[in-house]
Amino acid sequence: SAYLWAYSQMANPIKKMENLRRDDILRLMAKGYVKVTPIEKLDIELTGSVNYYDSEGMSYNYTANDINWTQGEGAYSSGGHSTGKNWNTLLQAIVNYERTFNKHTANIMLGTSSEQTNIGFNTNQTYNRPFPNDALQYTFSQATMAVGTSSVSQLTPLKLASFFGRLQYNYDNRYLFSGSLRYDGCSIFGTNNKWGVFPAFSAGWNISRETFFTNLNLHWFNNLKLRASYGATGNNAISNTAAYASLTAGSYAGYPSYYANSLGNADLGWEKTYSTDLAVDMSFLDNRIQFSFDWYTKKTTNLLYSIPSMGASGFSKVWGNMGEIKNQGFDIELNTINLAGEFKWNTSFNLSYNKNKVISLGDARVARAWQLSGRFQPVHLALPADVQRLHRLSACCAPPPGRSHLRAGRRRGGIYPRCTRPGQAAGGGAACARGAGGAAGRHGPAGPGAAADPVAARGK
Repeated sequence: SAYLWAYSQMANPIKKMENLRRDDILRLMAKGYVKVTPIEKLDIELTGSVNYYDSEGMSYNYTANDINWTQGEGAYSSGGHSTGKNWNTLLQAIVNYERTFNKHTANIMLGTSSEQTNIGFNTNQTYNRPFPNDALQYTFSQATMAVGTSSVSQLTPLKLASFFGRLQYNYDNRYLFSGSLRYDGCSIFGTNNKWGVFPAFSAGWNISRETFFTNLNLHWFNNLKLRASYGATGNNAISNTAAYASLTAGSYAGYPSYYANSLGNADLGWEKTYSTDLAVDMSFLDNRIQFSFDWYTKKTTNLLYSIPSMGASGFSKVWGNMGEIKNQGFDIELNTINLAGEFKWNTSFNLSYNKNKVISLGDARVARAWQLSGRFQPVHLALPADVQRLHRLSACCAPPPGRSHLRAGRRRGGIYPRCTRPGQAAGGGAACARGAGGAAGRHGPAGPGAAADPVAARGK
C-alpha cells in the first residue's frame, strides 16, 4: 500500500526529523573573596559573585516538512533566531569579632549585602516563506525575507538589599544565647512597603553540665538540654512586577497604542512567619540512645495573595496582603546505635504532628459579583472557591418597574443591595439581604509555614 503523505496534504513524517535546531549557551560563574584581620579576633570579609548566562538559538524547518511539500524547495520553509542574556550579582561585607575570657565566649557579627537577579533581555525573530532555497539554513536577511515576529523583552530585575547583625554568647557551654536582626528591602514590593524587619532569638540550657546534675551520678544519663527560640522570616516569592501597574501594547483606530494590563498596589509588602520552638534533647548509655522532642507554633500573616478586585476597576484581581494561617505541632526523633563493632546497626524513628488552622481570610467584602438566576445572588469572590458564600435574596426583592434593583447602600464598610418593597416610599427601602449570614468560612488552602533557623534566618 502507498504512504498517505505521498498523495495527500500530509507532511512527510521522516522529513520532520530533519528539521534543524541549534543552541549555543555560554555560562560564566565567578566568585571573589577577601578576608582581612586588622587586629586579633577581628575579621573583615568581602565577597562578590556573578552568574552570567548567554544563549543563542537558531531553527530551520524545511518545506518538505510542510503539507505543501509539493511546491518545491524553500517555498514553505521557515526559520527563527533568538538570543538571551541574564546577569545575577551578589556583593556582601561582613565584620566578625570574637572574644573569649575565662568561661565566657562572645561573638558579634555585622553585615550588609546587595543582590540583583534577572538582569538582561531576550530577543526573538522568525522569518517566513519563501526562502530562495534550503542551502543556507542559519543565514537570514530581513531585506529579502518576510519577518514573521520580532520582539525584544527587557527582563524585570529583582533587587534585594539587606542589613543584618547577630550576637552570640556562651558561658561554659552551659548557658547559650543568640540574637539576630535583619532589615531587608526588596524591589518586588510596593513603594510604601519595601522594607521588613526580622528579629530572632534563641537560648539553650545544658543541664547535664550543672553541678547538681553531675552529683546525681547518673552515668547512664549522658545529656539533658533545653532549647527555646523565636524568630520571624519573610517571603517574597511572587512575580517581580506584582506591585506595579503595567501596560500592554495594542492598536487603536489602526495606530499603535497602549492599554492598562494590571493594577498596582503601593502597599504590597512582605509575608511574614513568626515561629516559636520549645525543645528538649536527651542521650543515654554513652550517647547510643538519643531522643529529641520539639514543640512548635508558626503564625503566617499578610499572606501574598491575588485578591479579587471590584469589577468597576476593569480588572478581576490585584496582588495584596491578606489573611492569617497558624501551624502548630510537634516532632519526635529517636536514634539508636545498636551495634558499633565491625558490624554496625543503627536505627532511626521519627514522628511528626501538625495542626493547620486558617485564622483569617481577610475582608470578605473585598469583591462581589452579581448574577441573575431567578433571584439575585451576591457572590463573595474574595473567598477561595471552596469557601464561597452565597446570600440568597427573597423574591420580594425583585425591582419594581422602572427602578434599578441595586441602590447606593453601605453596611459596615461593604456595599450591599437595597430594594423598594411594594407600597414603600421611595428612598426608604430597607436592606433585604437574607439567608446565610454569619462569619466567613475558615477553610481553604494553607501552606505548612516556612521552617527556618530563627537565628540565621534571612528575610527572604
